[in-house]
Amino acid sequence: PAKIEACLLEMGVRCLPKDAREIVLDLDAMGHRLHGMQEGRHFNAYYDDYCYLPLYVMAGDVPLWAQLRTADHGAAHGVVPALEKIVAAVRRRLPTIRIIVRGDSGFGVDQIMSWCEGQPEVYYCLGYSKNAVLLRELGPALAQARARHCLVGGASTRVFAEFDYQTQDSWSRSRRVIGKAEVMREGDNPRFVVTNLPAEGFAGQAERDRFLPAPLYEWLYCPRGEMENVL
Repeated sequence: PAKIEACLLEMGVRCLPKDAREIVLDLDAMGHRLHGMQEGRHFNAYYDDYCYLPLYVMAGDVPLWAQLRTADHGAAHGVVPALEKIVAAVRRRLPTIRIIVRGDSGFGVDQIMSWCEGQPEVYYCLGYSKNAVLLRELGPALAQARARHCLVGGASTRVFAEFDYQTQDSWSRSRRVIGKAEVMREGDNPRFVVTNLPAEGFAGQAERDRFLPAPLYEWLYCPRGEMENVL
């Protein structure tokens, strides 16, 4: 398996355009249901079945990593060692490229974020599960979204907010969190993203507002689901 992973990575990196200044690495853990007594089979409550939980990493429609994993670990298991190899391979081809690691809340763990923070020009945009503290911080934006929802006759409305947040013991530092306060006909739909991308953008970049709360969530974070269509 290690040789296959290395081969796929080498071929994938060669497909990256040499003039690219920024790439997004999409992380995904996709449950593969099993229909026998395969070695390492494990029951996963999310998929309600016995399965494997392989890790995939894509750069756009280019596959860079496919790693078979058992399902007795969470989505973030083994991601940092994979990123170490992927980023090193990308840097050999594109030494100055900016890298953004993107994934859903299964990857919003301190280990991955801390590793990215320790690398030059490596950023992350990761989902994070809601909790009572985050919902309290989002409260004013959610109240505003509810008021707008009434004014527009029940159509879905969104209000975004950002704030610094740190868990009691699982995070090593305070981080920037984007909250989406959405109200739909079905009810409230709050969502959260944690990122180290700068709100003011990068110096010399034309679109300096691309990492403000609304565009970061809608135009950077949400397209992560496209990789599942590629797979």
